[in-house]
Amino acid sequence: MRSFKSIWLLVGVFFFGIVWVVWAATWVGFWGGQSLYPGTERYEKGRWEKPPICYEFLDTAAKSWTDLERQVARAAIREWHLRLGTLRESTDPQCVGRESDIVLLWAADDFFQDDDFNRDGMRLWLSGAAAAYIPIRVAPPLNWEPCPDLQRANKLNRCSVAVFRVRELQHWFVDPTPESDEEFDLQMVSLCGVPKKLLKAKPGGPAFSKQDFYTLVLHEFGHALGLIHSGGCDRNLFTPSPPTDPKDDDGSVMWEGVLRERREFPHETPAPHLSWSERRHLTESDEMFLFGPGGLYCPDLTVRTLNVKATGPTHGLWTLIVDASVQNVGNIPAGPFAVTVTRNDQLILEKEFESLEPGASKRILATEIVGAGLHLIAIRVDSRDQVTECDEGNNVASRLVRLGE
Repeated sequence: MRSFKSIWLLVGVFFFGIVWVVWAATWVGFWGGQSLYPGTERYEKGRWEKPPICYEFLDTAAKSWTDLERQVARAAIREWHLRLGTLRESTDPQCVGRESDIVLLWAADDFFQDDDFNRDGMRLWLSGAAAAYIPIRVAPPLNWEPCPDLQRANKLNRCSVAVFRVRELQHWFVDPTPESDEEFDLQMVSLCGVPKKLLKAKPGGPAFSKQDFYTLVLHEFGHALGLIHSGGCDRNLFTPSPPTDPKDDDGSVMWEGVLRERREFPHETPAPHLSWSERRHLTESDEMFLFGPGGLYCPDLTVRTLNVKATGPTHGLWTLIVDASVQNVGNIPAGPFAVTVTRNDQLILEKEFESLEPGASKRILATEIVGAGLHLIAIRVDSRDQVTECDEGNNVASRLVRLGE
């Protein structure tokens, strides 16, 4: 009977860990950018749709943010920003006057409890956590709602919140030099059967036997951006692994870690928390679901308009005027890239751009003197394939013009 209960408990906690979704004006879909569960196919991939993504440090009765804590958190968030280019703090002019998308705050022990606060028969598992991300809403068909659960218990007045535990303050390593890793040694370890380098705290140093605040901010902010746990060695996001098996650690920031208390396996031997006496930076495993075709965040260059006008003839020749625009319909900046205009596969114009912000467009003008006949005018954006896009199939538009016949 105990084994049967443990199996169901593992299944329940596993589902809880990977199926939160934010459902709001600027956030759609299944949290983590996947739509593979039965009943969730109609949901778009989870992501913030309208840049910039604004985040805020909120002081609470439990604790106010210190300057050092803000400095460390900003340094961690900057790792995501360098890849996305759309993250802004609430004090930024682009975010002033609008509600923040993501809030970071501290909470006391009574927030981190295992309880069914709204008595709907679905228990919230938080007691073993040093930090947690609470999204706005969970995707059907699971019908698990941690956000309203905590709101009804008067523990939160809003969601899309990364919460850090005040009780753990004496155990946190809040790095006074977050832009460098001098408190850690780069060690070669075996992760998923592959030799990899990992930053381990120097024995006796300030980060030793403490939880690295930088790493956990990086991890929880990844959840806020839409990522679920990495899936471990098999990279399968939907197969649970033994909760205390460090051999499943793939070295990524978004690895689920091995938190015995949250998994509720009292008969197991606990293993270290993610970020305990170590620091992690973003890896390819963390980024694989963020960028590129099918990713959560990607530029998408397309030809928005293409108009071709002919004037003449003068002495049997026409002037073709090509007036077009290209647009980034993705949700992060694109660049650099090139645009070409051709007539019957012959180059008329090539123009280079350093970047293009989400939603922005650029005008393309080209002219050529031509004779009578059929003329196929084509415009291709990202003609050198410099940009990895959400959709690589919408880069070309063409018009066929017949003159003098």
